[in-house]
Amino acid sequence: MASSSDPNSKMPTGLKIGLSILAGCGCLSVGTVVLGIIAAIALPSLLNQTHQIKASEAKTQIGLMNRANQAYFLEHEQFTADIQALGLNLPQQTEDYSYSILLPPTDDLPSVMATAVPLDNTAGLKSYIGAMYAVPDQHSDDLTTLAIICESDQPGAAPPEMPSSISSPAEIRCPPGSFNPGF
Repeated sequence: MASSSDPNSKMPTGLKIGLSILAGCGCLSVGTVVLGIIAAIALPSLLNQTHQIKASEAKTQIGLMNRANQAYFLEHEQFTADIQALGLNLPQQTEDYSYSILLPPTDDLPSVMATAVPLDNTAGLKSYIGAMYAVPDQHSDDLTTLAIICESDQPGAAPPEMPSSISSPAEIRCPPGSFNPGF
């Protein structure tokens, strides 16, 4: 009779026999190795999908701030660094990113920059900026807005720099160390 301290004493007899057979023929260890191989193959794909979802959040928030600042500019003839003034109910921080809006000092064209910076440098997430300029309209005396989203080439907490040059005809390009993700 099995003692009450034996962990197998409450296990049904058929299960005991099945585990004994698996353990005896080495099938249990083969199964563990197979599961390890499957996990090693699937984990990088899962992590990549997780990064893509988190990056999508950041690009969406930056896009919303760009569009809201564009509307703000049309109404007030200036950009704002106040997220609340944009009329959006966007958090300034989520689980993965911190968001801010900056009005870069410039003697040139009115501009604004929205940033999404990962909170955890070790998470492998990239930074984003949304840059917007007010430029002269080619067909009138009015100003029109141009916007772009730039993604840093490397993961980390340093957002890309504000694009400093606008090429002709009125096109913003991402600065070195970043690219336009085509959002």
